[in-house]
Amino acid sequence: MDFFSTETRTFNIVLGLDLALEEEGADEEEIRRVKTSLMGPLSGIGDAIFGLILLPAFFALGASLAIQGDWFGPIIALLLWVPVTWFAKYSFTLISYRYGTRIGRLVEESEHIRESLAVFALAILGGLTALYVKAKTPIQFTVPAMLKTTTVFSLQNSLDAVVPKLLPLLVTALVFYALRNRGWPLGRTVLVLFVVGIVFAYLGIFG
Repeated sequence: MDFFSTETRTFNIVLGLDLALEEEGADEEEIRRVKTSLMGPLSGIGDAIFGLILLPAFFALGASLAIQGDWFGPIIALLLWVPVTWFAKYSFTLISYRYGTRIGRLVEESEHIRESLAVFALAILGGLTALYVKAKTPIQFTVPAMLKTTTVFSLQNSLDAVVPKLLPLLVTALVFYALRNRGWPLGRTVLVLFVVGIVFAYLGIFG
């Protein structure tokens, strides 16, 4: 049994490919390579389309109607979201199953396609990190300046001047290192983040 994780809608692309390849008699290692190659990129694509575009758009519409006193607003959001996502899942499965053998072999044999998908997934991951991971430092101190004045030095502003959203990037990189290189289970990683976040906030390092 191998680890596999991707977005819940774009997962059906892999499902259709898997079914087609198994029916064609592909060996287990070939199927594993195709699934591994598509797992990350499809996760980024699915999160971008469904998590960042469609879901906020549909439920923002429902929330705006609810604010105006229309009790039907949340139901409209669900009536939009559920059919669209289920239609996407059905279409993804059908199309990938129909063309599964050709797509699977193309992905497996073309290194350029795999690299392009990986780069695209990393770009989506970077955007999600900057958008959703919240980490900043309130550390400030004064430094002497000319004419007997002082200047307030903000560490956060200095970091943003070098690389915007640097702290969220570092936090994400540390989590990735713990999961991938150290082999930590997800529960331990979340617990450590929780404890470290509380301690750093109490010490005034994060805020």
